[in-house]
Amino acid sequence: MEKYLAPAPIGEGDLSDGWLRFKREFQQFLTAIGKGDETEQVKLVIFLRIVGQRVNDLYETMEFDSEANRGKFSVVSGKLDELSVHRTSKHVIRDKFFQLKQAGRAIDPFVMEIRKEVKDCQFGD
Repeated sequence: MEKYLAPAPIGEGDLSDGWLRFKREFQQFLTAIGKGDETEQVKLVIFLRIVGQRVNDLYETMEFDSEANRGKFSVVSGKLDELSVHRTSKHVIRDKFFQLKQAGRAIDPFVMEIRKEVKDCQFGD
């Protein structure tokens, strides 16, 4: 059986940056291990085992309209999306983007960073 690396847990620092990265990598991980079509509850259990203590603590304090929703990955993921949107405005993200500098780096790593950062700037098409 092939082994796939789980995404790194969300650590300290900006929750929004960490959540967006983790969410993308977690979806890829679920697909890679063949669990992309699993039940919401199974996805949530895998998620909580990998995401790290910081988000587990947040999960424990979240309010749900029913116990059934507490066990659904899509509901928990949606709540984390809301938290991350409220904590970071597009103006802050854009300011961070506009402050990028090449600073002696080769062009390829700099362009890769620009492409990564521009995704969250909401510039449009």
